[in-house]
Amino acid sequence: METPRIEIITKKSVYRFPLDFKYQDKGYHSGVRSFGSSRNNGTRFHAGCDLYAPVGSKVYAMDDGIFIDYYHFYGQTYAMEIRHGKRIIRYGEIQPPKDKHGYEFDIPPESVRKGFRFKEEAEIKRGQLIGYVGQLRFINKVTGVHENYKLSMVHLEMYNGDCGGILTQNNWVYSHIKVLNYSRRSDLLNPTEFLDNCISE
Repeated sequence: METPRIEIITKKSVYRFPLDFKYQDKGYHSGVRSFGSSRNNGTRFHAGCDLYAPVGSKVYAMDDGIFIDYYHFYGQTYAMEIRHGKRIIRYGEIQPPKDKHGYEFDIPPESVRKGFRFKEEAEIKRGQLIGYVGQLRFINKVTGVHENYKLSMVHLEMYNGDCGGILTQNNWVYSHIKVLNYSRRSDLLNPTEFLDNCISE
């Protein structure tokens, strides 16, 4: 088993917290919100940290960067990928756009579709508003209709930028963390320390 690489946190590598600082409750250190927590009865593991905040809360870019992509992610929410220097951050479970969304059926209510797109390779500035916390919605197995989930959050993933290809992959070999199935690209990083060192602006 490979020893995780320890990155030195310098002033230059300190990020801005992706939410208003009042939501930095550090609850992402343990339990289901934490990186590496069990999913699907232990068959895979949580690939990011969940930062709880009310639906509609503003989501900010953690540093200067280049927009990569914006797409349907999970539970009728979207994700945005931004390259911040070498690293890539995926801001998951944010609101989809009003128009040109990826839903053919069961379209989320307009009240939770306030996201917006950037042009390909658009420059993003540190602290720039990039979206809003989404409303997770799942199908009720009894009624067959979508219902709002009781919790809302930004699901934040971080990648070292060593690899190419899409971020979600079936992969058992990871460069910087112990070998587990995260169903993510092999350059996945644990974002916990980076979040701990974030500042408010």
